[in-house]
Amino acid sequence: MSRTSTCMSRVVSLVRVVVCMCAMLAAGGVSARASSISALATPTSIAVGSQFTVDVIVGGVTDLYDYQFDLGFDASLLQLVSYVDGGFLTSGGETSAFGGPFAFVFDNTTGAFSVADLLLGPVSGVSGTGTLISMTFSAIAAGTSSITLTNIILEDSIGGSIAATVSGARVVVNQGTGTPPVPEPASLLLVAIPLVFMVGKRFRATAP
Repeated sequence: MSRTSTCMSRVVSLVRVVVCMCAMLAAGGVSARASSISALATPTSIAVGSQFTVDVIVGGVTDLYDYQFDLGFDASLLQLVSYVDGGFLTSGGETSAFGGPFAFVFDNTTGAFSVADLLLGPVSGVSGTGTLISMTFSAIAAGTSSITLTNIILEDSIGGSIAATVSGARVVVNQGTGTPPVPEPASLLLVAIPLVFMVGKRFRATAP
């Protein structure tokens, strides 16, 4: 076999290897699940004076270490009554800095609710699908309110950003015979979000 033929054979073999690798990467990209964060209202149609829940759920995440988001709603129709930890962030057995979602803003006048939480120490994040927080709302007037998620931060255990698709919810409040509950007062901004995340990164960098 000539030197030219030998070189051509090597080139063909190399091309085949590259093509196979590209095909494998492409297949992996197609099959990979995209991360998501969504607000799920239950039920989506209620009467004035009734209560309902809104869960904020992440889906298909890998190594989630901390999160933050702002949730918006129409305060002329809805009032946020309470919220509880969904349990997903600590489902791997680790401890979170706030022991559950920490409210930076709880404002029933403007319809704004900002929360965050992060794991403690140099630990791995959690992967999969689960609920970050579950909220209870009261309907105080008839109409339709959007539930929006904005200013979203999802990060992994090395501080990398986790991209995610975002979807909100919509709730229809029908005129009913119930007596609307007394709205809770709006709360003040408790602390600046960037400051808390800086503290969280110090926890991450320091061994327990």
